[in-house]
Amino acid sequence: MRELLPRLKRVKLHHPAAHYPDMPSIVQKKLKDKHAAADTDVNLAAEFVILTAVRTSEARFMRVGRIDYQARLWAIPHERVKTPRDHEVPLCGRAIIIPKAVVSKTPSRPTSCLRG
Repeated sequence: MRELLPRLKRVKLHHPAAHYPDMPSIVQKKLKDKHAAADTDVNLAAEFVILTAVRTSEARFMRVGRIDYQARLWAIPHERVKTPRDHEVPLCGRAIIIPKAVVSKTPSRPTSCLRG
């Protein structure tokens, strides 16, 4: 049967990248204005991923204890990234506010983890 059917070529499809100057309007229009409850955990997580440019799994499984608020850095353990050493992610002011907001409004969650 394999000899009778043509071999299909796999086509890699990539998501289109947004231009940097467009990011504020994307966050405002797509995340906040589109949803009635703008500060849902999903919207905050999406904004955090945009601000830090990390993979979604890295953001989902982050440990708040790995954030150095004074240095404004988040250290991702090397076991979770594709490098042999910890990856340090610089955090802007909004990226520092988001983990604090999510953890403070959900006391039933462990304070060391953002995922639900």
